[in-house]
Amino acid sequence: KRTLATRLGVTGTRVEYVALLLLALAVPVTGVLAFAWSPFALLSLAAMLPLAGPLRTVLTFGAHRELDPALATTAKGLALYGLLLALGLIL
Repeated sequence: KRTLATRLGVTGTRVEYVALLLLALAVPVTGVLAFAWSPFALLSLAAMLPLAGPLRTVLTFGAHRELDPALATTAKGLALYGLLLALGLIL
């Protein structure tokens, strides 16, 4: 099995996951502060709260198989993030 997690290794997987979540947090903040986006774009930050569980899993997993439920929850959380960001930009 040649998933990205197996190619990156344990440390690489953890670093990538945390970096991408931090980037997702930075986008609406940067947009509001630097590009005059509507402050409603910050609603998307609320979608990060349910990702605390998957983040804990990614930071503590022992076997790659343990990542599957965390990644499924992450996908749902990021879909909510995109929806809230789009809504915030429309408002």
